Amino acid sequence: METLNIIGSVCSIVSLLLAIFIAGKVIQINMKINNDESNKVKQKGNSVQGDQAGRDITK
Repeated sequence: METLNIIGSVCSIVSLLLAIFIAGKVIQINMKINNDESNKVKQKGNSVQGDQAGRDITK
C-alpha cells in the first residue's frame, strides 16, 4: 500500500509540473499572437491593406 502512495504522489507532482509548463507555453503563444501586427487588416480610404477576405471587399 505504501508503494501505491509513493507512485500516486510522484504522478501528482509530475502532472502539476507538466500543467505549469503547458500553461506557460500557452501564455507565450497568446502573447505572440497579440503582438503580431501582420494579422491586422488596415483600411485606408476605399482600399484595404493587408490580408483580406471576400467579405472585406465592398463592391
